Amino acid sequence: MKTVLVTPGDLHGKVTAPGSKSYTQRALLISAFSSTPLILRNVAFCEDDMVSAEIARKCGIKV
Repeated sequence: MKTVLVTPGDLHGKVTAPGSKSYTQRALLISAFSSTPLILRNVAFCEDDMVSAEIARKCGIKV
């Protein structure tokens, strides 16, 4: 196993984490109960997410 030494310092910049399949699916489900439209950002767009969106559409939810 290699050892890595990390020393504290100033951090500048922006990091965008990749979308999470499970978070996207949860957000789709929760948004179905919202009375106002929601915008989901940083969606993973994997096959499972697309299937979940299609299921929501078939249940009458506008996606």
